Amino acid sequence: MKYSNESEISIRQMQCFLAVAEQSSFSRAALQLNMGQSTLSKCVSMLERTLGLKLFRRELRPISLTPAGEVLYQRWSSLVEDYAASLDAAFERNHESTHRLVVGLVDSINTLHFMPMLRKRMLEAYPGLELRFEYTSFNNWRSKLRTGEIDMVLTILFETQTLEPDYTQAQVSSCDKNVCMLPSNPLAQKQAIRFEDLQQQRFLIISPDESPAYYDYVRKLCLSHGFEPQVARFVGNTHGLFSALQSDDEVIICDRYFRDYNNPLITKFPLPDVRSGLVGVWKKNNPNRYIDSFVQFLRETDGI
Repeated sequence: MKYSNESEISIRQMQCFLAVAEQSSFSRAALQLNMGQSTLSKCVSMLERTLGLKLFRRELRPISLTPAGEVLYQRWSSLVEDYAASLDAAFERNHESTHRLVVGLVDSINTLHFMPMLRKRMLEAYPGLELRFEYTSFNNWRSKLRTGEIDMVLTILFETQTLEPDYTQAQVSSCDKNVCMLPSNPLAQKQAIRFEDLQQQRFLIISPDESPAYYDYVRKLCLSHGFEPQVARFVGNTHGLFSALQSDDEVIICDRYFRDYNNPLITKFPLPDVRSGLVGVWKKNNPNRYIDSFVQFLRETDGI
């Protein structure tokens, strides 16, 4: 018959039972558990009544397990051991996480010019903090946040426009959103660029497999100015975006945080009334107390 009162059995009762079984004595088990012998005896008796099973042959000296007791001893030994190990692991992880901050950096973003200074400020403010930076990509930083591999991510503003409600975001910097082209593009001779100038241009787009949000962003931006963007081709990742410029009618929408942005062979113009910037993103239920400080230090860092 299947036992149906599992919820009435406590880990403490299991521990008491196992101690008596291992010591073959209530008195020695009581000393091991640092509890009174009568209290231990009542605990084991209550367990037997709850189960409706006799677990010990008390008439023998030393006492020994019944066949039912033998079965439970074999099964519960590993169960209680796993329980204790799980608690140890949980407290160890909690201790680690309270003194650690793991920041994901989208690998297409140029952060090398300010990250060493930021690290220095954080470690000066919080001695003993384990601060780690891990590179990620546009297409997998959300999964890393969900699984807790990283505490927060630093990405570009357009990536957060369709952010799920269980995330928090904080913009840490602001900059122009630019259109980039080859110097041989006729538009490169202008003093400034308007959106009307881009209607006959063909856009290089980051592959949706790499960044689903990028094409949607560029398309919505163009549609808001009355035209559908013509796509020249999709580029596998942002690292190849500038080198993929080949024709005089091709353009790229980006900002100064994209790697290779300072390529001297590229002509750039700010887009009118369009801003970009860096954004920190983290899960709302993340208790890491260093996130707010990291965001504040980011905002205060010169040259970001």
